[in-house]
Amino acid sequence: MPSSFELINDLRTGKESIGVIGAGFIGTSTALYYAHEGVKSVVYDVDPAKIDRYKKGECDVINLESWSGMSLKEFVVKGMITPTNNFEDIKNVKIFFVAVPTERGGEPLIDYVKKVLEQLIPLNPKLILIESTLAPNWVKELGLNNLPVCVATRRDWFSNPNCTLKTLTRIYCAATPELDKLSNDLMSIVTINLRKASSMEVSSLVKAIENAIWHVELVAVQELAMIYDLDVDEILQHVATHPQRMRWYANIKVGGYCVPLGAKYVRDSADHPENLRLFTAAIEQNERTPVEVVKKLVEKVKPKVVGVLGITYKNDLRVHTLSPGIAVITELKKLGITVLVNDIFYSEKEIDSITGCKWLNYPEDMKVCDLVIVTIDHKKYYETPVWDIMRNIKKDAVIVDNLGVWNRYKGFLKNYYQFSRNFKM
Repeated sequence: MPSSFELINDLRTGKESIGVIGAGFIGTSTALYYAHEGVKSVVYDVDPAKIDRYKKGECDVINLESWSGMSLKEFVVKGMITPTNNFEDIKNVKIFFVAVPTERGGEPLIDYVKKVLEQLIPLNPKLILIESTLAPNWVKELGLNNLPVCVATRRDWFSNPNCTLKTLTRIYCAATPELDKLSNDLMSIVTINLRKASSMEVSSLVKAIENAIWHVELVAVQELAMIYDLDVDEILQHVATHPQRMRWYANIKVGGYCVPLGAKYVRDSADHPENLRLFTAAIEQNERTPVEVVKKLVEKVKPKVVGVLGITYKNDLRVHTLSPGIAVITELKKLGITVLVNDIFYSEKEIDSITGCKWLNYPEDMKVCDLVIVTIDHKKYYETPVWDIMRNIKKDAVIVDNLGVWNRYKGFLKNYYQFSRNFKM
């Protein structure tokens, strides 16, 4: 077997390429960061339409290029990144990064990573570095301790320059000391700080635990916004002045495929999940809050038509997994209420396919809505001038603003409420 030095040198000199399995957020950013350091990659994805776009240099991951300061098109043109949906193109690759989804429908799912390993092991790779989130009990179920594998789950936040693949400490553990050395040398090409865990189970649980604890905190804040007839957001600002406390924001639902799933990865891998009462309660409350919010709004406003602005879980990001918008829409539809939906990162056809609702042409179609719910703080919504909102909103319509996008306009908007500010209407 070639030494770690020889394998890394071959990557550094362009003789070899890394293989990246999955062209989503994680896989694309891996390819970009390594290309930036002079390492070529072959990016494999099963979606031929996505690969066709990538071959043209069109990045599906909105804002990733601006956040990273790197251009997918530039690296594709230079031959640093080679997108493909042909498995034959990766058969001679020696080192792989696996970045496939490990959730579906808001629940942990082992199937995709299991299938990828079954496909890669016959190729006799020198290292398979798993970046996807894993539940610790999957290490045994997948037999990772007997494979050329390193578990190095990605924990970085794309939009935070202090928490990128380069700057955030990366936790890892491989199956053998030799693979630990190779993994360390490989990741050191990009990542400044690396920290070895004592086992792959420990390495896999780090991200799940940090997200699970964060989830509990965010759901606690969410619950406060429902209970207190006070400006909870102001209270949270004051709380954040303590050096041991972060700035929390109340949200109708904690969304995405990271934070709200953390507790589920922890729960599903525990020997006695029934004893994880706090994590379980947070999961249940996060599902319950959108139901309670919609029920309260319908009882108070009695709307016939509701406009929902935003279906993503985070601003200016095209991901609607477990989002507050989707949860609110689902509950409104259960009550037989007509819902119009807008999200600037989705087409009319996509909105129909995802939500089953008609398109809301923003801002003009707000005129027909008795209730407008702004679920996410997209830049376009934030930058809408107050006069444009006022001329396109129904005279007695109620506005419920989840994250305070229009809070600065509240003096001009007659029936304006922010979720975390005196929400007891």
